Amino acid sequence: METKPLIFINKGNEDKISCHSHDPYTNKIISRLEKSKNKVHLSDIQEDIISGPMGFQLHTTDYVSQDYPNRVWLLQILNLGKFGELLRTKYDKFIPPEKDDELSKSKVKIGDIIIAKTGAIDRSILIKENIQANLNQALGIIRLKSEYQGIKINPDFIYEFLNSEYGTSQLMRLGGYRAGQSGLSLEEIGSMLIIL
Repeated sequence: METKPLIFINKGNEDKISCHSHDPYTNKIISRLEKSKNKVHLSDIQEDIISGPMGFQLHTTDYVSQDYPNRVWLLQILNLGKFGELLRTKYDKFIPPEKDDELSKSKVKIGDIIIAKTGAIDRSILIKENIQANLNQALGIIRLKSEYQGIKINPDFIYEFLNSEYGTSQLMRLGGYRAGQSGLSLEEIGSMLIIL
């Protein structure tokens, strides 16, 4: 054991192991997707995948009260409802407009799919109306192209696909129930197979 460690996984993936990686049901779903002639990777149809600000960019001292003038809603995982609804809670956080401008890359726009990158990674919502909001570090934005190889990209369909068993199985396989907290990188999100 000292000269040749015992390894049960592909070398290089040690930190990414999930109990769903070898689940027969999940592997069957992935196999179906891989065989489809209409499959693409999410990275093929995305304009951008954006992470919420990192810890060094946003501190608790940046938060302002709910009655602060022109405050901007800072979305958290608890704002993503189980059924795709955007939830207001008594735990909502807000930032001043100056901080929102500083974090302009993660400002929320109509058509964005907001996805949880840590914890409840099977949660996402589609932004259908104009709201003044930004993200915390546990969330990401999937911003889609308007078309791919002559096919119009419909954000509603992509959102529904991500929330179907085909999407959630991939999310759980990529980052669910690891040794620590569930989590996804932007690259893992982009590697998901989508059917057009």
